[in-house]
Amino acid sequence: MNDHVENSASRAIESFGATELQVQAETAAVAIAAAERAAIEARYVLAIKRPRDWDTVRIRLLKECKRPGFADAAIYKKPVGKKDGVEQFIEGLSVRFAEAALRHVSNFYSSAKSIYDDPHKSITRVTVMDLETNATIEQDITTAKTVERRYLKKGQRPISQRVNSYGDPVFIVEATDDEVLNKTNAQISKALRNGVLRLLPGDVQDECEAACRTTQADRDKADPEGERKKIFDGFAAIGVEPSDLKGYLGHSNQLSPSELGELRAIYAAIRAQETTWTEVYLAKHPKTGSASSDEDDKAKTGAKAKTEEVLEKHRQKAAAKAKAGKTDSKSEPVDTVGQTVPDDIDRGDDSDNY
Repeated sequence: MNDHVENSASRAIESFGATELQVQAETAAVAIAAAERAAIEARYVLAIKRPRDWDTVRIRLLKECKRPGFADAAIYKKPVGKKDGVEQFIEGLSVRFAEAALRHVSNFYSSAKSIYDDPHKSITRVTVMDLETNATIEQDITTAKTVERRYLKKGQRPISQRVNSYGDPVFIVEATDDEVLNKTNAQISKALRNGVLRLLPGDVQDECEAACRTTQADRDKADPEGERKKIFDGFAAIGVEPSDLKGYLGHSNQLSPSELGELRAIYAAIRAQETTWTEVYLAKHPKTGSASSDEDDKAKTGAKAKTEEVLEKHRQKAAAKAKAGKTDSKSEPVDTVGQTVPDDIDRGDDSDNY
């Protein structure tokens, strides 16, 4: 029978003549709680001593909106589904704008803390708080540790499969650590944006959005050709060619001011991981498919034809050697069906381009 002797700092366990002393691990927890409380109290004290001035906040944000680079990134546009057979888009202030607002408003507190994690999902609690009014926006984000792919790599096995809203099959596969991190960060950014915009006065948001559009329009009017090139260069950096953009717009003529603004908003949404180019293209052209996908198919067909051509030449060469009695079966690798295949042949492994 065990005898227990306890106090607030340690616990002694006596069993079969032996005594074991277990020190309670309370010191670290108490210290962490005290540090967290001190930090919260310091934020509130500073907010009371230095209250914000909304007129100053408004002027600072409008000044940001006059910067061309910020104006381009401050507005996003992405597809959100169909209504009565017509694709619907959502457009508004982006994550970049919310980050600027968080800096200039002052006395806003934001945090993202992991509250659950297992091999299949993680849950993160995102909080945005106005320290002056104690208004708090909280959202729990669940991140599944899987990703969707239109194509599978060689040897890759899907967990499941589904059909997306455009009628295309997609595969659900296990995500890597980097992919999970990217998904989590993107969801945290969106939740922070939503929280900040819910606490920011609506009239300030409307005025800032109008100022961003004015900045874009003035620049487009001054140098439309230069702005067109900048937009094409930006999309090319994320893998979208000018031919894809022209296919999306339906023409290759000079871009109108509204089209320049639309492409900027789409670019901002893709950069913020709000959407993908494939989703945007299929939303506008659901029957034709993506221009980039068509080019990929042509490239794959060309590569396959080239591979067959090289293989045929190699077969003829091997046959000639065999006829002359000089064939060396160990000179080159052999594929699964017994044909020798030179090392420089592309065996057609699919890459992850989605």
